[in-house]
Amino acid sequence: MPTPLEWANALTTPRLVTIDSSQALLAWIRTRQERHNAGLLARGHPPALPKGPLAVVPQFDPRLTVTLTPMSLLHRLGVITTPVVPNLTDISAVWAYIRYLWAFAPPAGTQTDALRLSDAALGIDFHQKALMSDQIGIGMAAVVMERYFDAPDVADVAVVVDDRVLPVELTNVASPDYLFWNTDRTAYYVVECKGTRCSRSTALQQLRRGTEQVPSLRFTDGREPPMALVIGTRLTEARTEVFVIDPPPDEERPGRVTRQGPKEEIPRERWISD
Repeated sequence: MPTPLEWANALTTPRLVTIDSSQALLAWIRTRQERHNAGLLARGHPPALPKGPLAVVPQFDPRLTVTLTPMSLLHRLGVITTPVVPNLTDISAVWAYIRYLWAFAPPAGTQTDALRLSDAALGIDFHQKALMSDQIGIGMAAVVMERYFDAPDVADVAVVVDDRVLPVELTNVASPDYLFWNTDRTAYYVVECKGTRCSRSTALQQLRRGTEQVPSLRFTDGREPPMALVIGTRLTEARTEVFVIDPPPDEERPGRVTRQGPKEEIPRERWISD
């Protein structure tokens, strides 16, 4: 068993993660959508209506292998899940380091070490496993949004809607998780975060469900809806896979959409920034 210092040092070592937004992935999701809707219709229920046609994020088609450190992942998780409390934000945001110091296996010393779960993480109880999967999924989504969409700033959708910090509303009860935006607040992204330690099939089924959640947020001032993404993370003892689906059409360069909208002045205490 590694020492606490060895666990901490291992957090700064880059690991490999795959990010997939391929046509093959979308074809699987479409098939599951069709089966799900057929089942609903057979039981006399209206079909689920996901947001528009699914599309790939071009730089993740074909699947891309990238490097990240566990430290960067845990940092984003801490920031995104910590309410802004004056003078305490920097302290409280480090909770993720402490909570998941032991979650990832130390590197084996090769150049192809994948980000994977540790033996300690594999042995925790069911409820802790589910909690960890959800939280790591949030942190990974935040890393993807910051790195590949230039959208580091984020707020919980419930905060945005309830406190009216933006002219938005939910159109149904299936609410997405977070609203991300770029630093000049001209591009917005509504993101549903998923995470699992189960099979690939389970991970992709989560993505199908996510396509029904992201369309429910819309602006009330007449502008176009925010860009929508579902980002799922699958953690295993061998690797970490990230799946990204449902982006809008790319208008300028792969992976970044920059439709312009009015600049918003969001009160600092109601949003989270790195």
